[in-house]
Amino acid sequence: MLEKAPVSDVKFGHPPTLSKDSMEPESNTYIWVIDSSGIPYVIELPMPILGNKEPKHTNLTSGERAYVGGQLWFHSEHCMYVSGGSGRFHHSTKHNWKR
Repeated sequence: MLEKAPVSDVKFGHPPTLSKDSMEPESNTYIWVIDSSGIPYVIELPMPILGNKEPKHTNLTSGERAYVGGQLWFHSEHCMYVSGGSGRFHHSTKHNWKR
């Protein structure tokens, strides 16, 4: 069993709540997809390589096919929150979530 999440240099945080504070963009939100190469993810902040725009799920796959995508928050080295919130890569069946 893993003692720590298999990541390094991530920002810890949590999903937004329904409070007024959640109206500001979080600097600890990541986007992820599951594709044939694995589970790429990147922090959802403007990037110079993208013309100072935020990355999208299609940036993670170079526009290629993915099984599912969403958002991710690393709460600690032992815990993370995962959502299926992607406007591009939706899970279509329970089978997709089992990959």
